[in-house]
Amino acid sequence: MYDQVEKSLVGYPGEGQTVTPSPSGTIEVIGVAWAGDDAVDTVEVSTDGGDTWDEAEFFGPVGGTTGWRQFRYVWDSPAPGEHTIASRATDERGYTQPATVSAPDQQLRGSRTTGSRGTRAATATTPTSPTR
Repeated sequence: MYDQVEKSLVGYPGEGQTVTPSPSGTIEVIGVAWAGDDAVDTVEVSTDGGDTWDEAEFFGPVGGTTGWRQFRYVWDSPAPGEHTIASRATDERGYTQPATVSAPDQQLRGSRTTGSRGTRAATATTPTSPTR
């Protein structure tokens, strides 16, 4: 029996994008997560390349107990400069999306493989001074 490894990805901001915080000083990070036959329990977002993680919130319709989940994270007062943004999902059984790829051609968990797909990070830049 095989089970798809839990996955998530950040859709906004995108790779190489320059993003300006809102008037309230925040940037909304948005993405999707899924976990094969299991429900996604939590998603965390890192804005510093994986050194620290904060829990995101789910929004939008739920595509069944094993469906895709949309998530958002409100990034408060980001410092100017380049930031590496990543997400990681944890399923209802406690499996957490790994940070690195151990076997790129294997993305199933089961009796013959422990291959996994790591997080996909995006690099985004916040400007030195807000544009108006």
